[in-house]
Amino acid sequence: MKTSKAIHSLITAAALATLIGCGGASQLPPPGAQSGNFLREPPNELEAFMAVDAADLLDQLYPHQTTAFQVQRPRHDDLGAKLAAELEHLGYSVLVGGTPDEQHKQLRYVADSDSQDESRFFMSMKVNGRPMNRAYRCGGGRCGPDGPWTVMAE
Repeated sequence: MKTSKAIHSLITAAALATLIGCGGASQLPPPGAQSGNFLREPPNELEAFMAVDAADLLDQLYPHQTTAFQVQRPRHDDLGAKLAAELEHLGYSVLVGGTPDEQHKQLRYVADSDSQDESRFFMSMKVNGRPMNRAYRCGGGRCGPDGPWTVMAE
């Protein structure tokens, strides 16, 4: 059973990486960029939904009593601000920007749109290099996950 779940996770990760690589190629972060929101005209509720969803995942993976995050985000990025605020709301210590240090887990993220399907969006995060990815779909005034989170082992 574990093998089947692991294979499913790897296939999902590969498919998501392919979709992000092909579908969002026109919106890939510029060289050197490590975090950011590259969504093109997202529905109003999408960024808030992504921030809560990502914070919920991190809350499942990292104990808030002993984890401090350093969120690397561009200055004018609503998604990054919402993610940092949501993590603080859950009880995490959060530092935004600055020079990376050993006391904080480094959190980077990229949110992007699918250039082939305007109803699909993607979010990728890395915590100290550990990748996590999820696809989202919006339609009919609602946004939600379009598959499970894919989280690689540390």
